[in-house]
Amino acid sequence: MAESKVQECCPIGSEPKLAATYKPRGTNSTLGDLPIYTIGEGDKAIIFIYDIFGSDAGRTKLCCDQLADAGFFVILPDFFRGEPWDSDDWSKLGEFFGKFSWPKLGKDLNDYVYPYLEQRGTKRIGMVGCCWGDYIVFQASASGKIDVAVGFHPTLTKFAESAESLAEATKCPHFLMPAGNDPDEIKEGGSVEKILKGKPFGDKVRVKTFPDMAHGWVPRGDLGNPDVARDCKEAMQLAVDYFKELL
Repeated sequence: MAESKVQECCPIGSEPKLAATYKPRGTNSTLGDLPIYTIGEGDKAIIFIYDIFGSDAGRTKLCCDQLADAGFFVILPDFFRGEPWDSDDWSKLGEFFGKFSWPKLGKDLNDYVYPYLEQRGTKRIGMVGCCWGDYIVFQASASGKIDVAVGFHPTLTKFAESAESLAEATKCPHFLMPAGNDPDEIKEGGSVEKILKGKPFGDKVRVKTFPDMAHGWVPRGDLGNPDVARDCKEAMQLAVDYFKELL
């Protein structure tokens, strides 16, 4: 796996930022001052949380549209409000994380996203997180408002909380899909899986490592590489199947 410019945030060898080329099929609107992208229908909703490059980067909206095609209502809130990470000065990453801290994003969920889903008649809520986004998913899953979670190449070891404490607090089953260069804590047999499987819903917890992939491959990997195309397809199908089973 080649070196990348995102190693300061992600593991060495992670996929770099990818420009979006896909034309989304959903709708852009706002909840208060929170921009959102929505697509799909039904009373089972999935909240999609992207990586630090934001809601408009890479294949993020393609993933949302694919989940909607599988029968879910999908909402992509732009917590960054048009200001995702866009710098090579990684010394400022801590400041960026502070600006978009969990308390602030949790307030956006409580003030805007959850009430909106309730008003729509949503009966169950799933959540998807990519990289940094899965840290937000773990935080949200401690609230009891999330029923099922999926994490593509989670980033859980860059924050004040340990990966283990995040796992201890969660109140719903997760399916984690780490890349080959992700930390051992989130892979099969790692501390996060052991904690999650010790919970009442432990029989529903799943972890599958994609050893040939680099961190970030789902929204950012090169689909011209047949191995990346293969594993992106498998990861999305596993997510769809998991939500169909549990959501």
